[in-house]
Amino acid sequence: MKKLTTILGLSVVILASSFSLAFASADSVGPITINAEIPGVFDLKVAMHKNTSTGGTVTVMNFGTLVQDPTFFDYRSSTSGSTGTGSVVALTSCQSTVGKYQITQTGTTLTKGSDTMPAGAQVVVPVYSPADNGGAAFVGTMGTKGSWVGTRTLYTSDAIGSERVCQNIYSITSDPAAGATAAVPSSQPAGVYAATVTLNAVTI
Repeated sequence: MKKLTTILGLSVVILASSFSLAFASADSVGPITINAEIPGVFDLKVAMHKNTSTGGTVTVMNFGTLVQDPTFFDYRSSTSGSTGTGSVVALTSCQSTVGKYQITQTGTTLTKGSDTMPAGAQVVVPVYSPADNGGAAFVGTMGTKGSWVGTRTLYTSDAIGSERVCQNIYSITSDPAAGATAAVPSSQPAGVYAATVTLNAVTI
């Protein structure tokens, strides 16, 4: 019985020694180079909708026949007009992998021959809604409301060029809450007036 005990004791010492040698071993390969590339992308996106950001898709801002306001008697774009268009919501966004950017618009005044509508009644209101962005918080700087005639900044991104969808609400009105500073008078000459708006994005 004593001999068996000695043999077992020897076995334990050998196993412990073998384990110690295995634990001390080490090997490695590397460093291994890893590469990945993000392409340079700068892509302005615009989608226009009738009256709301989820309204019917439109390709032109056709306000149709303007409607005279029963209180102030000026002419305004209205959902009760011939095209049912009180406003056009231009959703803008820009994917940028090249840094900070700015979205602007440049517009002309509504004109028919030598007749023009007051520039102060042709307005755009930049608005941010988390619902348009999957609930994402706002980053960057929104532009200010006012006349679409001339050049106006609609949105300036944060420093890294994060992409955000913004509403830009176009209408014809005398409402100061929409940025109007003038009204289309009741004496405005009849006829079809036309103008253009160009949306731009540029890195800054």
